[in-house]
Amino acid sequence: MLAFCRKCLGADFVSIFTYSRTCVPALVGTATTTAADNARKAAMGYMQHFASDVNFALTCRHPAGAYLTYQTADEIASSRYRRACYDRTGIADRFSLVCFGPARSTSVSVYRSRTSGRFSDCELDRASALMPILKASLDRRDTAHNVPAIGTMEEIQARLKSRYPP
Repeated sequence: MLAFCRKCLGADFVSIFTYSRTCVPALVGTATTTAADNARKAAMGYMQHFASDVNFALTCRHPAGAYLTYQTADEIASSRYRRACYDRTGIADRFSLVCFGPARSTSVSVYRSRTSGRFSDCELDRASALMPILKASLDRRDTAHNVPAIGTMEEIQARLKSRYPP
């Protein structure tokens, strides 16, 4: 997902979180093109201060549908959250898709670093247009994770090799 978002939007970070109905976030994955440890630091900063985040506020209300959010580091009211998640890792801004499902909510966020500069209006418009693709990939991931494995590991590997030789 980072490679796709990097190519299409110039994103420097990507993170995916799921939220149970008790509103507790769980990290699905995160990646960055900046210093390797920055993705982990940003995710851990979020996990410590998620209650201060606009995406979290949406997930706890359980509204139906999908929502797009955008915020700059400067717009984060909590200085502790801003410092832990944005300042320490050099994040300038974030564009997110927050989706609500029957069992849990999911957010996928793309970020720009201060070095790259904030998303331009054109990039934000492009991000809005690309979010259905990101949502479809999340839906596909959820579907794939809910399908039980059938057969032995060797049989599964043989099927994968025959279907996807590279």
